[in-house]
Amino acid sequence: MDLNEWRLQQGLKHGATHIINPGKVDPIEKVKNINDGRLADAVFVAVPSIKVWDQGLALCEKGATIHFGTPLNPDIQWPVNPNKLWFSEIKMNFTYSTTHIETQAVLDMIAAGRLDVESMITHRYGLNQVPEAIKLYKAAGESLKPVILPSLTKVK
Repeated sequence: MDLNEWRLQQGLKHGATHIINPGKVDPIEKVKNINDGRLADAVFVAVPSIKVWDQGLALCEKGATIHFGTPLNPDIQWPVNPNKLWFSEIKMNFTYSTTHIETQAVLDMIAAGRLDVESMITHRYGLNQVPEAIKLYKAAGESLKPVILPSLTKVK
């Protein structure tokens, strides 16, 4: 799910079976359509926005698990109805990163050729281009994974 059509198309190229642009369709109805009338059993929220966190929660079926992988600003309060949470039996998981176990599993998949990470790298920068790389990353336009490589650094 993304508002950026380019990124949605990249998702399809990298194995997604369905894409949803919440700016164009009702994501709840689309998920129900895809999932035989049910909402999602697992939702991953990767945007630090209350609107997106609320939308993620609304996409959860009873008993679902929702994972929040990006923190909100520390000054923001998230008003959630605890009664709804109680009766929906939704499990919440908050973590900013991964453990060494998940990291090793991904590295093993890369080494086995099960993940094509090379095609996800859309831009390469040297150390002298870090500000440019950060600007591109924050814009989230037509980029997936920009990387910074010391070997590309231009020495003056």
